[in-house]
Amino acid sequence: MKILLVGAENGYNLEGLYLRALKSLGHKVVLLDQYQGVGRRFLNRFIYTRASAFRWLLPRLPVNRLIFHEVKTLEPDLIIVFKGELIDTDIIRALSQGYKVALYYPDGLNYKVILRDRLQYFNTVFVAGNIKDGYYKLGARKVVTIPYACDPQIHRMHRVDKEYNVSFIGTFDLDRYKLLKKINNVDVFGDHWMIKAGRHHPSVYGEDFIRTINETKINLNLHKNSDSKVDGVNMRTFEVTGAGGFLLSSYIPSIFEYFKKDEVDVFETAKEAQEKIDYYLGNGWLLEEMANRAQLHCYRDHTYINRAKQILDAL
Repeated sequence: MKILLVGAENGYNLEGLYLRALKSLGHKVVLLDQYQGVGRRFLNRFIYTRASAFRWLLPRLPVNRLIFHEVKTLEPDLIIVFKGELIDTDIIRALSQGYKVALYYPDGLNYKVILRDRLQYFNTVFVAGNIKDGYYKLGARKVVTIPYACDPQIHRMHRVDKEYNVSFIGTFDLDRYKLLKKINNVDVFGDHWMIKAGRHHPSVYGEDFIRTINETKINLNLHKNSDSKVDGVNMRTFEVTGAGGFLLSSYIPSIFEYFKKDEVDVFETAKEAQEKIDYYLGNGWLLEEMANRAQLHCYRDHTYINRAKQILDAL
């Protein structure tokens, strides 16, 4: 099968992970970077996902010209758009008339400006959450849950010393700050922490990200409110477990659909999180046992190759 992926070029993001997975299944896959030729990527993404007033400028962006060249060259059997914040709605409409076009949108119901008045043009909308009513209300014809996953070649064990008792990796969010400031001796890695909780470190990406997971005894995972609204287990859940780290996650109902209670643990309040941190730090052998079980489970059932097969089967 010939497949065109449209997203952001980065070997460690969803587009890059699915590119690897689909190629390993024997498909011819091309990735078109929607940010090609666009400066200030973060600023552009911020503007076009939050303000409909600026979306009339989208046709001027290079991707909305390049996409037709790629389609004509590849003649794909399937086009998968990842989020599609820079893709003009008229482009989606035109492509849908001659090609099978799917949307992979894992961000819950955030940024409705890039969902409204266009979901009806996709054959299938793939989401990470289990609650899908909101997408149908916005016009989607078919919505399928495809959770995040791990890539064993990337998310793997590093034999390193444990440098941190408790760490959190992620960008600033007010709810995250409020919780983390109540946790003792937490190391925080991430951007945009204007007010800081715990000991702050720069962001970590790629191999440094995986290494930090392995250097940490207890990896905190904090779901956002948008995850909870759609009951969507986040990407970090599978990254940490795939890398062999111990996961202590904020509670979300479906997490135990993917992992067992003797593989990961959850909390609902900062007090409960601190109590569990103290317990596990006093029982280090349990951390390792649970992390090993979670990694084996992740490698068996939750890889991007498995998810890629699920996507193709659902079309």
